[in-house]
Amino acid sequence: MLTNLFLSNHFSCLMTQSTSASSDISVDGEETQICSSCQSKISKKASICPQCRTKIKGGSNITGCLVFLGMILFLVVAFAGCNSSSTGSSDSSSSSYSTTDDNSTMSYVQANNFVKLALKSPSTADFPFFGEGVKISTGTYKVDSYVDSQNGFGAMIRSNYSITLQYTGGDPAAQRNWKVLKFTMDGKDLLNQ
Repeated sequence: MLTNLFLSNHFSCLMTQSTSASSDISVDGEETQICSSCQSKISKKASICPQCRTKIKGGSNITGCLVFLGMILFLVVAFAGCNSSSTGSSDSSSSSYSTTDDNSTMSYVQANNFVKLALKSPSTADFPFFGEGVKISTGTYKVDSYVDSQNGFGAMIRSNYSITLQYTGGDPAAQRNWKVLKFTMDGKDLLNQ
């Protein structure tokens, strides 16, 4: 695995101290190191050798190793998260319809479809953009709205309607799954004509 290769190559940086000078302790208790260029004893705290002016690579590379390991850990977690979401079973296909009983927006859409069936010129129907059915009881909705459409003479008229629909189950987007209980347009009962 790619992660194991990176870890084996860079894990050794945590175990060893990578410096360009070797460490030693002097008699007076101050920690010293030997410059790799001129071989003189210098303070461990020095960043430049006072004898040869060579830049000393001091300290350990633990910070770099920790950053590297953090990035590897992040990548492992990210890949694990991607794989678990793509390999999970898709139960949504078995029940693609909402199990909740709130089809108030769909009742408005279906009411508009039923109203179009009652119009003389359904292709000219213009409904309000926003609308929603009011839930009366479980699966039963009432929509009170209006439609602008052409009459038989070609003039645009506004008709108010009230329709009560019952959702019978199945795909709520299919008109066959809705039953009209009451339908009045401009005060006329269109269901019982």
